[in-house]
Amino acid sequence: MEVEGEVRNVSGAPLDGVQVVASFYDGGNQFITSDSAMVQYQPLLAGQTSPFKVMAISNPAMHTARVEFKKLFGGRLEHRGPAPKPTPTPKGRTKP
Repeated sequence: MEVEGEVRNVSGAPLDGVQVVASFYDGGNQFITSDSAMVQYQPLLAGQTSPFKVMAISNPAMHTARVEFKKLFGGRLEHRGPAPKPTPTPKGRTKP
């Protein structure tokens, strides 16, 4: 299972150690698992957009994914915008 997208720093200051956490849920909105990865650009400069990709072991019950951002060894970062939903791709992997 893959969740990929882009995140933009709207804070007005550089952010170092930005991590993306993808949580996966079944059709009944019950938590299955989560995984995390660092965003590609470190530090993420003010106004800069960085790609990200989180990969998790697939489970056929996975229906939706929610994405949050946090600082490495730190707290959650506020974000705006919709979380990507995984959708099937031809190789059996998923993308938002």
